[in-house]
Amino acid sequence: MPKSAIDTGLVDFVLPVEKITENIAKYIHHPFISQARVVPPTGLQDSLKRIFHLIKSRTGHDFSDYKQTTIRRRIERRMAVNSIENLFNYVGHIERNPEELQSLFVIFL
Repeated sequence: MPKSAIDTGLVDFVLPVEKITENIAKYIHHPFISQARVVPPTGLQDSLKRIFHLIKSRTGHDFSDYKQTTIRRRIERRMAVNSIENLFNYVGHIERNPEELQSLFVIFL
């Protein structure tokens, strides 16, 4: 991967060549890619509120009025990148991993 691409902070994976195929396979088999959407309506609003609160607390930006379908797609993409199959687990993941919260913030922008 060219250093200039890595320096943007928008690269999901920086891997040795022998690991690329394995990671692509994991990504394409994630429910977000291979099936219907993985963000279910049940508990959606509570989870989104928690995510918005975490981002606002960390960055000062409020995304709660952003278009829901766009927000959901971007969350689902980050879930696929991290191999997380449900929204509840993803919320826990971003609570424990500030770097993931930052990545989510960047793609919301």
